[in-house]
Amino acid sequence: MIPVDVTSVISIISRTPAAIRELVSSLDDQWLHAREAPDTWSPHEIIAHLIYGELTDWIPRMRVILSDAADKTFVPFDRAGHFSIAQGRTIESLLDQFEQLRIENILILSAEGLTEADLLKEGIHPAFGTVTSDSCWPHG
Repeated sequence: MIPVDVTSVISIISRTPAAIRELVSSLDDQWLHAREAPDTWSPHEIIAHLIYGELTDWIPRMRVILSDAADKTFVPFDRAGHFSIAQGRTIESLLDQFEQLRIENILILSAEGLTEADLLKEGIHPAFGTVTSDSCWPHG
């Protein structure tokens, strides 16, 4: 396993909202709400999915792993939980919320002062089994 440098991770994930904004903010509604195929998500829905993940996924899972609780099982992630967030929202409001949540979550992550030992602590993913702290961070 490659050692994880939390500072590098923060540098990468802090740039994600601006990169996504650049990709989607100027798209017209036809593109924002287009789906490739049935059961796929539009760019508009994907941004809502990222918001849902910021609210319910990586920070709560980090807290479970770092806790002293005997049961380290994560709450299952609702892959459809973002649809209510997307409904009736402009892309700009979604992008703003994603950016704000990412900033807040990075502040929470930074305040933890994670050590190498913390990164090796384990939790139980409902589908994948045992995972470590560094595997819970957002994908970009």
